[in-house]
Amino acid sequence: MVVRLNTIININLKKMKTSKVLFDFVAFSVSLLIEFARNIVTMMTGNALFATPFVPLAQITTAVNDLELKFKAALNGGKQQKADLRISAKTLIALLRKQAAYIDSIACGSDSVILSSGYHITPQPASRLLPEFDLGHGENSGEVIARHKAAKGARAYIWQHAPDPLPNLDSGWSIAGYTTQSKFTDTELVSGSKHWYRVAWVTKTGLSSWGDPMMIIAL
Repeated sequence: MVVRLNTIININLKKMKTSKVLFDFVAFSVSLLIEFARNIVTMMTGNALFATPFVPLAQITTAVNDLELKFKAALNGGKQQKADLRISAKTLIALLRKQAAYIDSIACGSDSVILSSGYHITPQPASRLLPEFDLGHGENSGEVIARHKAAKGARAYIWQHAPDPLPNLDSGWSIAGYTTQSKFTDTELVSGSKHWYRVAWVTKTGLSSWGDPMMIIAL
């Protein structure tokens, strides 16, 4: 059973949100992550707004250099080189997450301050609705498949889910997964349980607004 949001509730006008650092970098390709992190170092170096960062810029540079070396080694390497690459990428992402918390603490919702650090900002709600996506059941018990029409310029898709009832706040949603394709499969759901899903995608300018949620009952 699949239920669309606009079949059970009226759509309310969305209010302006306080801008925060966008965690789009967690879904970047390795090459894009390297480019993004180097730009963070460049933008924050000598920036009087960020005098005492949680993570020293030299530490981020060291992590970026290590990731670049691991990336080159993995291009023609085997399983071990690819495993080393994943570990290095996770290390850099963890540092960028920690630094993002510092930026938010300084910015206090200011778009200009966040952007001056090299990070992207969370989007404001769009005035129009995004195209609806579809939910279906997989071949195996407890599987849900979410599909969205390919979005122009999308580099990655971010899928969120929430248990029924539909949450009223963003804090009620959690990340279900990241994909580079406009399809996502959730697994190991309890048969008979109700789940809400929504999706947004990452472009070079930031994150799209979230599409209308849909609900499905796991089989």
